[in-house]
Amino acid sequence: MIDFDISWSEFFTVFIACALKPGIAGIPTAVLVFGFNFFETLVVCSLGGITGSFFFSFLIDVVIKLVNNLITKFFPHRNTRKKKFTKVNRFIITMKKKFGVVGVSIIAPLFLSIPLGVFICLKFFGDRPKIIFWMSFFVVFWTIVLYFGLLHFRTLFETLIV
Repeated sequence: MIDFDISWSEFFTVFIACALKPGIAGIPTAVLVFGFNFFETLVVCSLGGITGSFFFSFLIDVVIKLVNNLITKFFPHRNTRKKKFTKVNRFIITMKKKFGVVGVSIIAPLFLSIPLGVFICLKFFGDRPKIIFWMSFFVVFWTIVLYFGLLHFRTLFETLIV
């Protein structure tokens, strides 16, 4: 039987941090600050990231629909202009076609945040089950990679922190 040797406060701290920013806040906190073992880190961080992906995909979808309804109510003729293709628009379309949901899901848990990554995916792609799957997959992937990376370079990080 695998035993969890963590307190509830440590669990919820890492859980909430991983639901929001696993790569920058959650996983380093679990490994470097609280000293979780591999199984504890994998379970708590993955659970937090997956829950965050699921929760924010529904919350942000509702917020996007609400904002769109309010904008259409107060500005009914906002889309009467012809759209221009600028360099920024072309860049966004190229990135969207090249990388898609998977590309955003790779970088969101590590560099951005779960809510921002879900927002970008919902805004440009709109496929909630696919977004939840890929975000969850890469949260687990980055949890494993960062756990072993942080263990390997622990002394370097401890000298930077202190």
